[in-house]
Amino acid sequence: MSPKVIRSVIAALAILFAAAFMSRPAPTVLVARIGMTYDEVIERSSYPASANGMSPAGDEHGFGTIDVTERAVVIKYDDPQHGFELPPTKFAALTFGDSVLRTISTSPMLEARRFPEAVEVLAQLQAAFLARGWVPWKGNQSVWFDLTPAGRIALHAELMRYSQAEQWLVVPHRHVGMIFRIKCVDDCDDEDDARFLIDVGLGKEVGDGTP
Repeated sequence: MSPKVIRSVIAALAILFAAAFMSRPAPTVLVARIGMTYDEVIERSSYPASANGMSPAGDEHGFGTIDVTERAVVIKYDDPQHGFELPPTKFAALTFGDSVLRTISTSPMLEARRFPEAVEVLAQLQAAFLARGWVPWKGNQSVWFDLTPAGRIALHAELMRYSQAEQWLVVPHRHVGMIFRIKCVDDCDDEDDARFLIDVGLGKEVGDGTP
């Protein structure tokens, strides 16, 4: 095959790959922040939130919900200083009071994973939270997960014994907190086959807004 033909084939393949990349659908995104109104969440999200849950408009206390039950929904916590984007999930529950977002609960994973894979997700999330100014809440002696090699061994042993480990995080003086948890959900008596999920829960009720 001549160099000219090879170049033509490479160019054609590059065009095909580019076309395939451009044609991929954008991820479904749910934009939310504790204190955001229900209408603002609806307007800013590509996820069809109004069709999945209960609008607070018909409730005298403004209680409402948004539920995520489909695959590959990205939750974007929209705060200019302390915001972050979670990995795709197929589970999340948002609750509203007085038509304002009160809590977010999610497992930012598409499926439970063995410990080595789950702890990598834990490490990525912890690094993101740290970079965005979240800190452990001293009110219950929370600290960052020790994710050194020795720390991972100790964490695995703790999970096999107690099934879960969690830390509470806060944004100092903002009265917003987070429960950051890893837990065993399947085959928890088998060190090799045990499966783990990570939970992230946000709300004003977690901690007291002080470090």
